[in-house]
Amino acid sequence: MAGCKGQENEGPAFVPKKYTFQGSIDKAYAGNWESVDKTSGLNMSPDGTVTIEVVGFSQKGKAVSHVKGQWRVNQGNLMLQYTGNNKVTTVLNYKATLKGSTLTVQPDGSRVKTIYRKK
Repeated sequence: MAGCKGQENEGPAFVPKKYTFQGSIDKAYAGNWESVDKTSGLNMSPDGTVTIEVVGFSQKGKAVSHVKGQWRVNQGNLMLQYTGNNKVTTVLNYKATLKGSTLTVQPDGSRVKTIYRKK
């Protein structure tokens, strides 16, 4: 007799880690930043607001999206918070290293780093 595993035997679905948006504004981070591969940008204002720009490519060509939110620095991490069109608030947490006009960010739990240069 053959059968299938029931749903009770399946592992939990991937659940993204949730972060509390906290920290302070560090004016050294304020400015207009562009990734070295030119696929993303962060315009971090001294008042703590941010515009996040992401460039994507598909069969239809280049698409640029902009999201507005807030930024803070918290114990060596850069935190970004925004509310999407679906009214869901997202908080992103990046390990951040700032050296002069170079900002390197790495998502929490990831090996991928993105390098930004101040414009």
